Amino acid sequence: QILAVEVLTSDDPHKDLVRNVELYLRVPTIREYWLLDAREDPDRPTLTVHRRYRGGWSVREHAPGTVYTTRLLPGFELLIDPRR
Repeated sequence: QILAVEVLTSDDPHKDLVRNVELYLRVPTIREYWLLDAREDPDRPTLTVHRRYRGGWSVREHAPGTVYTTRLLPGFELLIDPRR
């Protein structure tokens, strides 16, 4: 099982938001695709998680200050806060 993680920049967000979402879906071993987006406010990034579900992606947004966990990394917690 593979996890892909990208940090969005204003240079070419289309690549990560559209193209890579489609490309990674074609790779069956990629179970989750995370997009960390701090373009609007570097102090308050958001995390978008694409989780493989029934041949497509289930997409969830996670707000700044929340903690994200995944079954792919038991015991791992990601606090979505660049100040910590």
